[in-house]
Amino acid sequence: MITGWLKKIAPKYPQQANTKKISGCVEFSLIIDSSGNAINPKIIKAFPEGVFDIQATRAIEKWKWVPTSTNPNRQPVAITIQLDFVVRNSSNYKDAYKNCKI
Repeated sequence: MITGWLKKIAPKYPQQANTKKISGCVEFSLIIDSSGNAINPKIIKAFPEGVFDIQATRAIEKWKWVPTSTNPNRQPVAITIQLDFVVRNSSNYKDAYKNCKI
């Protein structure tokens, strides 16, 4: 592993998705810069599309990473990461599991 978390902010669950008991995910590609910041996160996949995108992006932009012993020179790192949104008794559990591998 090239980086570890220093600060990990949980995304807010959108009220409408919570009310409708919708689960899903957002997968990003991004660069972690030498200061540990998420640079230019791009959504690769969102399920259901448009439901969790904003809250997931807001959260990932606040994350902070630290280099591990395998990256002592603090080289930028390209990663993909998925944020999962799961609500109990989800109305779309089977589709969320299939699309997000939750």
